[in-house]
Amino acid sequence: MEITPKSLSREIQRSREQEQMTERLGLLAMALARRYMHGRQWQGYSVSTREDIVSAFLVRLVRGWQRVDPAGNPFSYLTAMVRSAAVDHIRHENRRTARETKSAGA
Repeated sequence: MEITPKSLSREIQRSREQEQMTERLGLLAMALARRYMHGRQWQGYSVSTREDIVSAFLVRLVRGWQRVDPAGNPFSYLTAMVRSAAVDHIRHENRRTARETKSAGA
């Protein structure tokens, strides 16, 4: 493929748009992370658990950010992603606790 000034200009524009989207997603992700670290609904969980949830969310974000549709509602997508990370983490902890309790009683 031959590189022309027009194709180079389009590629630069696409790169800028990706950078802007990445920056917006980062800001949204950090806002959600703060919400999950300091929100009242999460105060019943230890700081360690909240940090684990935020870490799992950020890993999922890095792995899946290409699937976020900038024309859609990225905040909804990220909210669902962090909620899913929280539910998965809490379920995992509950299963681990149940296993430990069962093995201690056996």
